[in-house]
Amino acid sequence: AILVTHEHSDHIKGLEMIAKHYKVPVYAPRGCISTLARTVDPELLHPMDNKGFELCLGKISIKAFPTPHDSAASVGYTFEAEGRRFGLATDMGSATMEVAKALTGCESIIIEANYEKKMLEDGPYPDFLKQRVASKYGHLENTECAKMIAYLALEGGTKNFMLAHLSTTNNTPSRALESVCTYLASKNISVNLTVAEKNVPSLLVG
Repeated sequence: AILVTHEHSDHIKGLEMIAKHYKVPVYAPRGCISTLARTVDPELLHPMDNKGFELCLGKISIKAFPTPHDSAASVGYTFEAEGRRFGLATDMGSATMEVAKALTGCESIIIEANYEKKMLEDGPYPDFLKQRVASKYGHLENTECAKMIAYLALEGGTKNFMLAHLSTTNNTPSRALESVCTYLASKNISVNLTVAEKNVPSLLVG
């Protein structure tokens, strides 16, 4: 199956061809369905609750939870199998307690570190786009990401984090790592931290 987080183009560009070729079901928040139906066979689409939902695919238990983003609907996911739990949360303008609670207890998490505040403020984006990115329904700033990581490490025991969805204009892998590591070090928190690269497969986390 295919699980969609939200309907923005950078997240569904490959959906039409993959769904068409493999004829697999596509699960997505109900608010996204009208956009997806423009290119995906409606018979493959499974609209789910915008506020979160649960399903099982084979031996994998999946839970979706809402993330604050400026889309018709947006969710993150946790996956659990054989006693191990993994979380995914990107495209969120703020690190809400609802997201934190949903991710608590995951062994490994992919989490957004989209932009560095100073780079966004001094960067080339027009003011309206800067405001959109920095809003509570935009994207997650590096230090805010670090605060979420600190909470999840302390409260949920998460050991492995991968920073993802980095802005090409307003962030760099080294800047994201530096910001997050500096904050975690100030709290005396140690975790395994990597950055997802944009154009190659990420490392496997065992």
